[in-house]
Amino acid sequence: MEKLIRQVEAVLQATPERWRALCEALPAELLQRRPKPGEWSAAECLRHLVQTESVFSGRIRGFLASETQVKRFDPDAALETASVSDVGQLAEQFAELRRETLRLLGQVREEDLGRRAQHEEYGPVTLGNLLHEYAAHDLNHTMQAERALAQPFVQGAGGWRRSLAGIDDGG
Repeated sequence: MEKLIRQVEAVLQATPERWRALCEALPAELLQRRPKPGEWSAAECLRHLVQTESVFSGRIRGFLASETQVKRFDPDAALETASVSDVGQLAEQFAELRRETLRLLGQVREEDLGRRAQHEEYGPVTLGNLLHEYAAHDLNHTMQAERALAQPFVQGAGGWRRSLAGIDDGG
């Protein structure tokens, strides 16, 4: 289980740098382009990661404090209240919040991973379950963003579009 903590830390350390590189290299127009109506742009994926960072750190604190309840989080409602539009600033904010969470994660010990709580929506969960979800959540939304960024290029690939079927959203 100590291996889990190290692997999660590795994912969580890498993600802000990945976002920083994307935000520095790509034009805002591409970062803010939605692949389809109702789907998130890369910038919206990043905004979601910023908003959920405090959710994850709060949940880790809760497990470490032996709290027994985990509240549901509505990502769509939270995204609607977002106000930051500068993606570079958002990437920096994410990196700073993540540094704080990594310091907190440094307090987690192998014996803490079995701590239990009841999630409003998902039922019984452990701190170990949360850490698995946290790393997967990071990777999921980063891949979602990269897929959104790829769509205008996929759509313009002509005959090669067939070779990009794995990332083609069909737009």
